[in-house]
Amino acid sequence: MATPTIAIRPAHTGDFHRVRGLLISSYIEYRDCLPAELFAAYLVDLVDLERRQDLGEILVAEHNGAIVGTATFYPDATEDGTGWPATASSIRAVAVRPSMRGLGIGGALLDVCLGRAQRRGSAQMCLHTAPFMEAAIRLYESIGFVRVPAFDVDLTKRITGATSGQLTIAAYALDLTSTSVSAA
Repeated sequence: MATPTIAIRPAHTGDFHRVRGLLISSYIEYRDCLPAELFAAYLVDLVDLERRQDLGEILVAEHNGAIVGTATFYPDATEDGTGWPATASSIRAVAVRPSMRGLGIGGALLDVCLGRAQRRGSAQMCLHTAPFMEAAIRLYESIGFVRVPAFDVDLTKRITGATSGQLTIAAYALDLTSTSVSAA
């Protein structure tokens, strides 16, 4: 399949229903990786777009009018609630429609976020990912993100309604001070 033409833009509230559907369809494959109660609480947190919109910028990737990807960019990483320094920007809730994976959409979303972070003058781009999200980890590491275990987070302490199970998400950071970076 040829690389599709993708337009990335800020989401508006009229997009939220489609973005929620995309997030659920993209993350549902991980439901068996977590206890049911924890996964349900994680999904509720993941699709809380109104809260994320107040703190960061929800971006969507469109192809032929369809939303095929999304990511939330936090100019100030302290706003994502996971302990990053104010000198950093962060990314959360990256998702690509399963049928569109492998076509560069995730990389395109990351490029836009990296550009925003560099224009802000951020020293780092930071993110968290679950250890079972292997394709995402490969993408992040291929760009130059490195593990920063000191910033790992136990989501059961962060997600409302998560009372059982444990999900420690792995912290990754990319130094933006030494070179220009790109996910392309």
